[in-house]
Amino acid sequence: MKKTKSALSLAMVMAMAATSIACGSGGDTKTASSSTAPASAAPAASVKPAETAKPKEFKMVLRHIEIKDTAKANLAILQDVVKATEAEIPGLKFELDGVEDVVNRDTKLKAEMQAGSPPPIFDLFGGADTQNYSKAGRLLDLTRFSLSLD
Repeated sequence: MKKTKSALSLAMVMAMAATSIACGSGGDTKTASSSTAPASAAPAASVKPAETAKPKEFKMVLRHIEIKDTAKANLAILQDVVKATEAEIPGLKFELDGVEDVVNRDTKLKAEMQAGSPPPIFDLFGGADTQNYSKAGRLLDLTRFSLSLD
């Protein structure tokens, strides 16, 4: 159970990271090729975009239910995965939003889904809610992501 929950947390963060990269890659950072001077006016080797352009910061809210004393180990795993993901993706900063599981499932997430404004990443229990949210197009299909537990 513990290994499965850890794997689910990792899968959730990785899926979010993949979509964040896709959403955040079209930033408006300027490089030498976007200047008004013709491309032939400057030597190609004089500008190194990776050294001059700072990644644009973007924040992702990650809703979790690991707030009880009995969930401290799971929260530590989640925090480790968040830290590692932030280190791998320049500009990414997570905001962890801890909500009690029953409040999240029965009140907060349902209201956010109905309003069309759920957090980008959240814990979700299986069952009817999952099917309804999926049919409404509110969930990211994770079947294209592979996770090895080896």
